Amino acid sequence: MIRNRERLLLASALFAFCCACGPKGFDEAMVGVRLQEKPVKLDGEQVILTDGQVSCGVQNELWDAPASVGNRMTARLLDKGRALNFYDDVVVREGAPQISYVQVRGDFPAEVVPPSDIKDMGDGVKIVNVKVGARINHSCFTSPLPIMGVRKGQFAADALPTLRYVQEGSDWKFDRIVH
Repeated sequence: MIRNRERLLLASALFAFCCACGPKGFDEAMVGVRLQEKPVKLDGEQVILTDGQVSCGVQNELWDAPASVGNRMTARLLDKGRALNFYDDVVVREGAPQISYVQVRGDFPAEVVPPSDIKDMGDGVKIVNVKVGARINHSCFTSPLPIMGVRKGQFAADALPTLRYVQEGSDWKFDRIVH
């Protein structure tokens, strides 16, 4: 009787092991794992800043104190901010809802915040709408900066970024952010 239980346990363990080696499904866990495998190239994406992060950036000489320029308030980007791959001046409290944001260019570690909306586009392509944050290696940014999505051709703080994944063999790879 014990022999049969041992054999059943061994067979179950082998079955589980073999299932893990087979083709991988695509789910929310895969979205995050594949995105975090290597830094993500961001080229002109906009990330949202809190008021505290804007103030911290001023104190750490990443950008100047915000000043009004016409009907906008901006903070001029400084060399220390450029060294962190911020690309353009910080826009402070613009639009509705009032948010602050800055453009980034470069390779950044990124993280996703579930839940995500996964769409199968066929031909080994999945499109995923999900909250994504870019990690900036500086004490002003202790959590990833939310990346804005695009709606009707414009960045929008309440729009989720759209990620494209492609199938390579039996595995999936993050391809790019699409607009």
